[in-house]
Amino acid sequence: MNALLAMLRRRLMTAVIWQVLFVLAVIAIPATNSFTLQKAMGRLRFVAMDSRDTFYLANLAAAERSSQRN
Repeated sequence: MNALLAMLRRRLMTAVIWQVLFVLAVIAIPATNSFTLQKAMGRLRFVAMDSRDTFYLANLAAAERSSQRN
């Protein structure tokens, strides 16, 4: 009887662990999508190099704001 209870307890713990991992994954997907969207809509860092191997660094506004200026 002890072996049966130990096996059932182990199976229950395995099921609980999988359920917790599933819930964490479901919560993590919208959170990571939100962080990605915030980064994509943020300021752009632009680097250019001319023929004399000179680097030019610029912080540009987001795509919508910069296109409205033109």
